[in-house]
Amino acid sequence: MLQSYIAGQITELDLSNWAAFVFMSELFVSEEGYEPIQELVWDIIQELMTPKIFGGLNESVAQQYLESLYDSDGTESLL
Repeated sequence: MLQSYIAGQITELDLSNWAAFVFMSELFVSEEGYEPIQELVWDIIQELMTPKIFGGLNESVAQQYLESLYDSDGTESLL
């Protein structure tokens, strides 16, 4: 979704609504706790859900979120 936002395929509101859906959906909640990368993902989702509280959202901010999800060698840290 971040890539779609950066590419101009979806709006800030679309991204925020998607983040709110993910955050509030029980399908994505684990009762076993979170790994550090999962905590980062949830932090980003919360910030995407309420961008005005966290200073707004623009292409640069979205790119920073996306880069934080990758290891220094360019591989996805979520995998």
